[in-house]
Amino acid sequence: MRRGLIVVACVWALLFVAVYIALSRRPENEGPAWWYVGLVVVGVLVAGSTLTGARPRVPLAIATALFGIAVVLGLLSIGMLLVPAAVLTAVGALRAPTPPEPGGPARSTDAR
Repeated sequence: MRRGLIVVACVWALLFVAVYIALSRRPENEGPAWWYVGLVVVGVLVAGSTLTGARPRVPLAIATALFGIAVVLGLLSIGMLLVPAAVLTAVGALRAPTPPEPGGPARSTDAR
């Protein structure tokens, strides 16, 4: 289930970027802020990298922070549309398996 949340968050964020670029390219606007697009895309890449990793908690927390920063920076325009991606990555981070303690019994990494 965690993997599904991350996939949905990544797709949502990429759709957000597409809508942002489309709206920014209108004649009455100045054009997209590419650093903002880059911030969201880096968040997508960090979140997407956890789909194959065994310990996704820290990267998902970083992706959540990047999406949260993008929400705050875009608050006066369409930044609120990125909130679902931030929430989904936060939930994915909270549901991620914790690493085993040194010398302790190994925990299952099954994220069902």
